[in-house]
Amino acid sequence: MDLLVLAEQADRAAFWDLAFPVREGYPWPHLFDAPVIVIPLVEPDAYARRYALPDRAATGLADLDAWPAPYWWIDGGAAVQNLLLAAVGSGLGASLFGLFVNEAEILRAFGVPPGHRALGGITIGYALPEPPVRSSPLPRRRLDDIVHRGRW
Repeated sequence: MDLLVLAEQADRAAFWDLAFPVREGYPWPHLFDAPVIVIPLVEPDAYARRYALPDRAATGLADLDAWPAPYWWIDGGAAVQNLLLAAVGSGLGASLFGLFVNEAEILRAFGVPPGHRALGGITIGYALPEPPVRSSPLPRRRLDDIVHRGRW
């Protein structure tokens, strides 16, 4: 897991131009004002290299297709959650968002070596005193619909 941190205004502007070329009408416009953008990155081949070493070779996981679940995404997601919790625990606001366009161009523009993938972007700054906005019209699932005790 690696973190690309964009704290300079010129870097943030270049990032937003690539990541959100159309911003008009975006429902969370303050996202673009954050003083820090973090791009969490995973490198799947790093897992293959690690599991090719003698102490792990017997697992057969040097081949990425052998993984029952892509742990580079799972480990990266856990690290992202920890970063978000640490930011909020420090009194900051933090928001994870997807990089749905131009991921390869963004990584290339900031010199990220080939083979890395972005988990999205995270803005960090001081939160505005705004009520949270629900991004989905769907109701939250009830706990009893999620937790299955003993059996499904």
